[in-house]
Amino acid sequence: MDSKELREKYSKLSVLVCGDMCLDKDFIGRYSGYSREVEQLPIFRTEIEKYNPGGGGNLSVCFSTLGVKTKIAGFWGGEDDINRYILEKSFKMRNIDTSGMVIGSRTPTFGKVYLRSGIHIYRIDLVSEPVSEEMIYKLASKIQEIMPSVDFVACADYEEASDFGVCSEEVVDTVRKSTLPKFGTSRARIKRFKGFDYMLQNTKEITDQTSLDKNIDIQAIVYDFIKKLGTKEFIVTMGGKGATAFRLDINDTNKLESILVSSEELTGNIDPCGCGDMFYAAYSASIMAGYDTETSIKIANSAARVVARKLFGTGQATPEEIAQEYNILYKDK
Repeated sequence: MDSKELREKYSKLSVLVCGDMCLDKDFIGRYSGYSREVEQLPIFRTEIEKYNPGGGGNLSVCFSTLGVKTKIAGFWGGEDDINRYILEKSFKMRNIDTSGMVIGSRTPTFGKVYLRSGIHIYRIDLVSEPVSEEMIYKLASKIQEIMPSVDFVACADYEEASDFGVCSEEVVDTVRKSTLPKFGTSRARIKRFKGFDYMLQNTKEITDQTSLDKNIDIQAIVYDFIKKLGTKEFIVTMGGKGATAFRLDINDTNKLESILVSSEELTGNIDPCGCGDMFYAAYSASIMAGYDTETSIKIANSAARVVARKLFGTGQATPEEIAQEYNILYKDK
């Protein structure tokens, strides 16, 4: 794999990312005794603070790191929201176009506490209120305006507990009506993405969301989703083991074709946070760049492995890092 070829192909692409644009606050340090209060609370001494886009925001950063021109659409807080200020600055530093962002409630924010060894020990969620129908309509309108200026759309529906409207029926329907290639992923609402060309899910997500017996094999579950959604290609990731692409057999639509692309599980001190986003970005960008399914998954597997080695929260992989990993992982394959 040639990194220059990768970078050149990605640089010709543009994407609109619709999703939960979150702010991740990472605190890295160590315990240093107990406080003098009656409760004798454990003291965590923070040595490093990191502020980065999370959720769909991290997916956007992954695309930008590849060299894809990136625009985003979602919700964040008003101008008096400090977390919105930090998030907006993070996007601008990475040349990500924020013209599709709409003021909703406050910016979704997640605090993550890590020991210096890389172990994730605590998480703090800042709760955001559901957005109004008027805000959802405004977001859908912005998306409709932006789509003619990009090559494809990538939706990231990561909210599990409730639906904050970013990938609501109205928003997804707006994307669905476009003739652009459409990629999607959803932790709780796969069925909403009917008519999307590509879906990317892990095994847990499809097992949790199937209406079939959860004990049947993955292929039967995927077949059911493809028939109901009309998906062109359905990717199921398997953590560090790789991924499988499924599509209907062109000669017999009652059967599935599948391509298993294995990876090698990493050992030692790794952090899987952000690997799924990097896989998603690398796979979809590679498909759009003209690579076939197998090669695209190999590139995505390589990208995810690069990120897994980057500790303390979400990381990204450059075309140069991906090519280097690819040439090691698939040298003789």
